Amino acid sequence: MSGRFKTDEDILLLFAKSLGVTLEDAGVISSVFGECIKETLVDNGCINIKNLGTFSLRSRKNVKVSDGRGNEIIVPLRYRVLFQPSASLIGAVNSKVKNNFKTAFKHAENEVG
Repeated sequence: MSGRFKTDEDILLLFAKSLGVTLEDAGVISSVFGECIKETLVDNGCINIKNLGTFSLRSRKNVKVSDGRGNEIIVPLRYRVLFQPSASLIGAVNSKVKNNFKTAFKHAENEVG
């Protein structure tokens, strides 16, 4: 895998090629995967995906704020989705960044020298 993904379609093309399916089927797989993550997160409050990381929910309490005119408004309880990357994802990203930095540095040395 080289280069950067620029669109959702780039990722779907990679899915299709890797799985040997059509682009349309890759889109269905992607949609179903996303819906499964959402449903599991809502039902269980947490989902761990091997080699990717853990999605979890954190609640934020009711908060009293001022509207700027001296009136008090209550912002109701809400949830935030948190993501904690797995150690393997962190390692892969750090390795890729390190290698890209080394390559860029070598190119810069060659241009100067």
